Amino acid sequence: MELEKDFEQFFATLRKENLSPLEIENICQPLYLYRRKESLKKLCKVVLILGVFYALIKWCDSFNWFLSALGRLALIQVLPIFNWSTLYNAKCLIERPLNTDNVRQSSSVSTNTLEYGNCLLCENIDYVPTVSNITFSQLENAYLEVGTAVVITDSHHPITADDFFYAIFHKSSTSSSAFLQSSHCDVSSNLIIKKFFNAELVLRKAWNLMDRPEEKWFIQLRTCQSSAVRASRLFIPKPYYYPIHLEPYYSSWLIMSQNFSHRQYQDVVVQGLIIVQQLSGTNSLKLIAKKPCDENCPTIKVHLNEGEGFVFSSDLWDLSYKHVKSYQHISITTIMEIDRNV
Repeated sequence: MELEKDFEQFFATLRKENLSPLEIENICQPLYLYRRKESLKKLCKVVLILGVFYALIKWCDSFNWFLSALGRLALIQVLPIFNWSTLYNAKCLIERPLNTDNVRQSSSVSTNTLEYGNCLLCENIDYVPTVSNITFSQLENAYLEVGTAVVITDSHHPITADDFFYAIFHKSSTSSSAFLQSSHCDVSSNLIIKKFFNAELVLRKAWNLMDRPEEKWFIQLRTCQSSAVRASRLFIPKPYYYPIHLEPYYSSWLIMSQNFSHRQYQDVVVQGLIIVQQLSGTNSLKLIAKKPCDENCPTIKVHLNEGEGFVFSSDLWDLSYKHVKSYQHISITTIMEIDRNV
């Protein structure tokens, strides 16, 4: 208020001197410049803060989780005013039929049938392309839309088996409990009879056998319960090319082995956009075109090394894997199933 009074007195004095508007403007020019400079400084500060905030959201997973936690706490406080709980699991505000089975169906191609015309996409595939430093838009336009599988050589940072086990059991006690105590599906292991399969027991046995490389074991399990899938996101790294507009994966697979080799390829029934990540060791993957394309399209085999990702669409391909025996590294493979049509 005092500053405004001083300015009013100053302009009143200028008017008493019978100065023209142009002369008054020239006298006040430094004040105008100072005000513009201060406004520009404030704008730059706001842009800088917003830029840092955006960078943290996009590239810092911890900050993302922190904001998510704050958002959930805020939503809980809003519950007495607005009951949003009915919308929590809704995929769309417009009602539509939903498939609630554990294995979702892809809307573009059904599980069991494939139009013969699509076989033209894979008839002449004679190699699997390898790329790096790529965006999802480039992946989609160059490969996924034409049914081509692709290896991404810089998909993620490799992780040691010990660090991976530690993340499962100690990163978050609540999340670990949700993952370890859930009922997993598509389980297989030589560490326990399938009838008595327990994820926590099997994974702890495998962790204890790490110091005995002569021991031969493998584990395959699929996480299909929603709470367990959310928990698995804490220790299954999201690759840098995973787009923001896609919802998180609805199902995940964990395939591990030590000094073990399968005699035959093991089938893995997956649906949607599939991202296979080799966190440690190596694994041998095979894609077979679905019927009727299996007669005309070649079988694709890929040797996946640690740090590499393998991306394809299940619309056209069926996946299987075969462990490669290694005395030096434990093989850790994760598979994400993502619904691109939600």
